[in-house]
Amino acid sequence: MYTADGKQLQRPSGNSFYECEEKGMVTDASRLLVVDSCPGGERNFVRRINPGTGVDDWTWKAPEGVQIAHVLSVDPAVIVVNAGESGEVTDVINIDDKGRTTARISLSQGPYKVECTLQLTSCQGYVVDDRTLYVSTAEDPEADEEIRTNKMVAIDLRTGERRWDGSGGTDGITVPVAMRDGELLGYRTAQGGESGRLLTFDVKTGKSAVLQRLPAQSREQEESAVITSAPYYWNDQFYLIARASGLPGDPVVMAFR
Repeated sequence: MYTADGKQLQRPSGNSFYECEEKGMVTDASRLLVVDSCPGGERNFVRRINPGTGVDDWTWKAPEGVQIAHVLSVDPAVIVVNAGESGEVTDVINIDDKGRTTARISLSQGPYKVECTLQLTSCQGYVVDDRTLYVSTAEDPEADEEIRTNKMVAIDLRTGERRWDGSGGTDGITVPVAMRDGELLGYRTAQGGESGRLLTFDVKTGKSAVLQRLPAQSREQEESAVITSAPYYWNDQFYLIARASGLPGDPVVMAFR
């Protein structure tokens, strides 16, 4: 590990008091989060480190029986945990600047859909800004069998309460993609003979508007690709990028202007 000026930090790896080892680390421009896993899995920690000095700002200890599984955001510090024996993720936890839990959000309450693989930063289907977690719910079980629907939800990271929920329409599945010019960008998947759409959501009210309708001529490819792909938005361009488990023959990347 190195400081901002390139000097190597002379400090032990992990939480040496409990003989813990680093499970992984995640950084952004000004913060570093380190996840420590301890022998037997009885103790798990998150540490925030100042990259400029290498000094721990705080250490957060997971409650008994809770395993730290993934990191959604470094600043604010938002993690995903497994609090059961199933091995599946169960909760999202926000940790404030003093290392204290401010909100614990049960994924079963929506139920909210956050998909993760084994890597520390592998989760998809969410967006985090400075005080809000944006996530989609699972499909509505009472919806028409031919047209799947769900809702987009904004959850306050300071309280764990819903700020708003919005469907983005009644004719498709909508997932959060990114923040764009102060608004939330969502993707409504292609289905029912319609191509997908990019939507904007007002972060205060949840009101949605269509930003872009994706090309009708590529609808069939889009509808097939979305099954094994994740949506991304970068440099004013939208992408569907195949996950590692994509099926042979599926597009690896679809780019939309």
